[in-house]
This record gives sequence, C-alpha cells and structure tokens, in this order.
Amino acid sequence: MDTDMYDEYGLERSYDDSEEDYDSCDAFDEDHYTYLALCMTETDEGGSEGNSSADTDLDQNLSWVAKKAYHLLINDSSASILSRAMFPDFESIYNKILQTELRLSPGLVEALQAESPPSHSQILSFHLDDFDGRNEFCVYMQVFQRDEEYILTIYCGSSTHIRGGSKRLLQYDSFLEDGTYASSMPKLIPQLAKDGWKRSAALVIAAIPIPDSNHDISYSKGLILLLETLFTTAFWFHCANTNGSITTFSLWDRSETLKIWKGACTGGSALKEAVEGRIGNPLTESYSPSLLAEMKEMRAKRARYRKAQKKANETPEETKARLEKDQIRKRNQREEVQMKETAEEKKERKAKHAAQFLHSKTILAASLTPEEIAERKKKKNESDRIGMAKKVASENTEQREKRLAMKRKSEAKGRARRKATETPEEKAERNRQERVRHAKRVAKKNAKSAAPPTNSA
Repeated sequence: MDTDMYDEYGLERSYDDSEEDYDSCDAFDEDHYTYLALCMTETDEGGSEGNSSADTDLDQNLSWVAKKAYHLLINDSSASILSRAMFPDFESIYNKILQTELRLSPGLVEALQAESPPSHSQILSFHLDDFDGRNEFCVYMQVFQRDEEYILTIYCGSSTHIRGGSKRLLQYDSFLEDGTYASSMPKLIPQLAKDGWKRSAALVIAAIPIPDSNHDISYSKGLILLLETLFTTAFWFHCANTNGSITTFSLWDRSETLKIWKGACTGGSALKEAVEGRIGNPLTESYSPSLLAEMKEMRAKRARYRKAQKKANETPEETKARLEKDQIRKRNQREEVQMKETAEEKKERKAKHAAQFLHSKTILAASLTPEEIAERKKKKNESDRIGMAKKVASENTEQREKRLAMKRKSEAKGRARRKATETPEEKAERNRQERVRHAKRVAKKNAKSAAPPTNSA
C-alpha cells in the first residue's frame, strides 16, 4: 500500500487517482507487464469433463478468496465505514468478484492455501501474462533483490487510476531509471534503491477491467483495495512484525517467511483508503445519517490535512498573498451578510459582538497585572494619537469639517449623558468650573483688546 501522498488517516495515496498526465502511457509496452487469468486455460486435449473441473476449481478459489477477504474486513479495526457498507457480508464480496471478472495469477491461491510459504521461483511466477495496462485496475508486487542477499524485499500495492493500472507501474519505471516521481513513491522504495537493491520483477497478481459507470468503478476500486489488504496481510509484506488487528491474518510464521522475503509496506491496511473522496460513493441513496456524518468528517479531516501541508510548504510571499486573499474573502462575506440582514438582526449582531468583546476584555484584564494594564493603555493611547495625527495631516477641508462636526456632536452627547447621571454636588462643581473657564476667556479677550496695536513698519 502506497503511503507518501495520502494524508487523512496516516496514508498518502492520492497519486493513483490524480489527473497528472504521463506521456509514456501512450508508448506502454503491453508485454512488459503481464496479465494473468485465474481461469484455467483449456488444453487442446481437454473435453467437457476438463472444463467442468476447471470451473469447479475456479469457483472454489474465488470462494476461498472472498471468505478470507470478508473475515479480514470484519476484523480490521482500521477499515473505513464505507468499505464495511459496500461489502456487508461474504455474498456481497463473492458476487462482486464474479461481476467484475476478477482475474488472479495462476498458482496464487494455491500458494496461499499451502502449509508452507512459497519459494523464490513461485513468487516470481505470480503474474498475469496479458495485463491490459490501459483498461484494468490491478494489484501488483514490486520485487527487489540485492546481490549479496538471498532474501527478497517485496512491496504490494494497487493502482486504480481511471486511465489504467499501467500509469502507476510506469511511475516505478521512471523512478528506478532516472529518479523522477520520487515524491510519489512508497516510503521505503527510495531507501531500497539508495541501499543498492535492484528490482528483479514487477508482477501484476490481480486485475479487474475498468467498468463504464461511476457506480461500478467505485465498487471495483473498493474490491481492489480489499484484495490489496488481503494479499499484503496474508503474505505479510508489512515491514513491521505486528500491525494492529490484522496481524493474526498472516498465513505463516514470521520466522519462516523471513528466510524468503521481507516486506516494504509501511502504511497499514489499505482499507483505510476506501473513503468517498478516493473511490466515490456508490451507496449515496442508501447512506444512513450516521454514515453521511462520518464521511463528512472524513472529508473535512482530509481537507484540513492538505491545507496544513500546503501552508507548511509555502514561501513568505505566498503566505502574505494567502492572508491578504483570506482577509478580502472574509470582508466580502461579512458585507454580503450585512446587506441581507434586517434591522433587528443587525442590532442583535452588534450586541453579540459587543458581549464577546467585553468577555474577552474581562478575561484578559483578569490575567494582567496593574503595571501591564497601564502599559497597554499607554501604548494604545500613543497608537491612537499617531493614527489621528496621520489622518489629520492627510485630510482636506471637507473631511476636516466633517471630523470636527462629528467631534462636537460626540462631545455634546457625552456632556448630555454626564448631566443626566450626575449628582447635585457634581452639578454644582461642574457649574463652578464652567464659571471659572468663562471668566478666564473674558479676561483673555479684554487683555487682547486693551493691548496697544503693534507698528508693522
């Protein structure tokens, strides 16, 4: 299971379903990757009894795969809620296997049913001879060897790109040839290449023709992910010795398989990826409210992760542009809401904002010392003074008159408010101060009029 592009549940798998174009797809060598049919090929000498026996073996193999897949699904605690809804029982899996015309590599199921793990030669024979890379989804194995080591290192993944499974397989080719697509490689593949491991085989072990309808495509993608989980767990291609609730579904003891291969898969169960954003929503009409709520939360979690990743990788210029864009968007949203609201809604909104501001101010004041409060007031007053000075310096006559009129109006309101609430003692003191100020103004005026005129000459 690929793990470096899909974020939401600890997995990174978005490359399989991306719309990224890859020119080499048009030049794909269909003999390079082989496609296999689980159906027994008819021999020239075979008669009706041979065909009947082959059909029976085919049904038994498909039934065995469906049963193993179902038991794994119901016990995998990391399986998505959508995967459980798509495949609620054994019959649903078995019917989808038949409907999708699933094909498995010859000898694969027999090897899984054996008491001992398959040998090197058996593993390298698991492939489909005529895999149609442009028209089929697939489960694949990337097999690596190193000259001085006999043990294989195997990665099991899947490709559900709408343009066919070859798109993902060709990315491996490009990476191993010239290092391109490194960011979309599974976590351990670049490290294997760096440590001297060479790919000895790229094997397609299961394939499903890409359906025509979106509904069937979603089911085919879900089935591919289920099969990927089954094969990865049954062979135990995980790099860890244990992996939660799926550990018990390994078919052989780890001490036996480690003599033949070791795994390179790091992302856990592929059934985590069976979410609406990746495979679609084939059950839309039958979703329960709880399932819809669960899937909505999954989409939101995935969006939050991608947004955080994008922020972490952006430059300072991109950060500044994003913040400016967000401010413009939020201001436009506020203006749009305010244009539609009634007078009562506007009054309620302002009251709510005032209450929130007062609450925040109260909490902040409770956490500050008197010295910190005084310092904050001093800084605010200085900031207001500088702002007003800049505003006064840049205003024209009309703006100045408007500002002074608003100031006089505000002062008049303040005086009226104080007069309405003052006590008789405060009123007497105010009147006394007004008489003093009036006397000073009269004295200043008289002194100015009594002063002799200055000689301008």
